[in-house]
Amino acid sequence: MKFSIIVPVYNVEKYLDKCLKSILNQTYDNYEVIIVNDGSPDDSQNIINKYVKKDKRFIGYKKKNGGLSSARNYGLEKITGDYILFVDSDDYLETELLEKLNLSLTKNKVDLIRFECNVVDEKGNILFKPCSSSYINTDVEKVINELVAKEYFEPVWSYCYSSSFFKKNSFKFEIGRIHEDYGIMLLILYYANKITTLDYYGYNYVQRENSIMSDKNYDKTKKSVYDYLYLYLKDYEILLNEKDNHKKDVLLSFGAESVIFASRLLNDKDFKEYVKIIKREKIIDKIKVYNYKKTIKKIAAKISIRLYNKLFDGRKK
Repeated sequence: MKFSIIVPVYNVEKYLDKCLKSILNQTYDNYEVIIVNDGSPDDSQNIINKYVKKDKRFIGYKKKNGGLSSARNYGLEKITGDYILFVDSDDYLETELLEKLNLSLTKNKVDLIRFECNVVDEKGNILFKPCSSSYINTDVEKVINELVAKEYFEPVWSYCYSSSFFKKNSFKFEIGRIHEDYGIMLLILYYANKITTLDYYGYNYVQRENSIMSDKNYDKTKKSVYDYLYLYLKDYEILLNEKDNHKKDVLLSFGAESVIFASRLLNDKDFKEYVKIIKREKIIDKIKVYNYKKTIKKIAAKISIRLYNKLFDGRKK
C-alpha cells in the first residue's frame, strides 16, 4: 500500500522541519511526500531542499502563490499512491500513523478511513483530545449519523482517502475560500460508500496564535463566516440533484446548522445582515427534522438565531 502525502507550504519556516521530520520518521516506509511551495517568501524552500536531497520519497514543487486550496489541488495532480493524506505544514504526525493505516486498510478496503487528532499548542502541549469514534467497514450513512450526533466539524486532514475514489469524483478544493475543508467534506462524505475509523491519535493539529481558528483579525473572521455560507449553498445545489436519502438529509441539515452557528462570530451589525441572508436563503428550512433534538433545534432557530446559538453553544469548531 503506497501513501501519497500532500504538504502545502507557505510562510512556515518555524514549523516545517518538525512536520517533514515526523513524516520521515514514520515506521512504515512505502510513501511519497508531495511538497508544494506555494510561493513562500521565507526560508521554507531551503528546508524543503534538505529533505528532497536526503530522501527520494520527498518531492518538491514550486508554484506561484494561489492559497492553500490551490496548493492542495496542485499536489493532487502529482500523486501516484493508493491512498492520500493531507498534512498542513505547521502540523505533524505521530510516527506509527502510516503503519496503522496500512494495517487497517489491508483488512478493510474502504473509500475513507478516519483517524483521531490531538489539538496542541506550539510547544507540543496537548490542549484537548476530541472524542474518538469506532466503526469498522460500515455503510457511511450510519457513520454520518454518529459524526453529526457528536457535532464534529470534519477537517480534510483527519481522513485518509482512496486515490481512486478521489479521482473518480474529481474532488477539488474551492480556491479563495477560508475553511475550504467544509465545502469538500460534505461532498466526500455523501459520495463515499464505505468508511472505517482508526482509534489512534496520529495527527497533531497545532493551534497557532495567528491561525485562522484563533486570528484576532475580524475581517478574516467575517470572511470565514460568509465562506461557510457560500460553500454550503454550492454543495446544496450539487446534492439537490442527487437522489433523496437519509444520508443526504443528515449532511445538508448538519451543513445548515453550521452556517447558522457561524453567525456567533460576527459583531452585532454584521450579525443582523447575515441573519437576513440566512432567512432569504431559507437556511433554517434546510434543517431536516428526523429526531427529537433536530425538532428542538429547528424551532429554536425559527424563534431566534441568537437563541439557537445560546442553546447549542457546546459545538466545537
